[in-house]
Amino acid sequence: MMPISYGGGIRDLQAAKELIRRGCEKVVINSQVFEDEGIIKELSETIGSQSTVVSIDVKTSLFGKYAVYSHSARRKHKVSPVAHAMRMVELGAGEIFLNSIDQDGTWKGYELKLVEMISEAVSVP
Repeated sequence: MMPISYGGGIRDLQAAKELIRRGCEKVVINSQVFEDEGIIKELSETIGSQSTVVSIDVKTSLFGKYAVYSHSARRKHKVSPVAHAMRMVELGAGEIFLNSIDQDGTWKGYELKLVEMISEAVSVP
């Protein structure tokens, strides 16, 4: 059986529970954590941290600094990717889904420096 993760438009616990009930193994949250970061704790306590994934979209500035974005890369946040990942794991996220906006869809591979930074900061995959 192929495990399925679902992300996009999950705003509350009920929506996540419904996705799990319908067969998704994991739910992926991004923008909603900036509206209500408590959703991560609520999800991990209810459906388990192994099923709670936080997606972090990161873009590099002209000066090489990383910035976290949400809402389809329309909103920039004043938090570093490392600090954001650490906070999400502290709240109960069992996985981090890291996306480099700059390299998404380019076939250039992963943003290895960014992956290394996050991997060194948190203990979850």
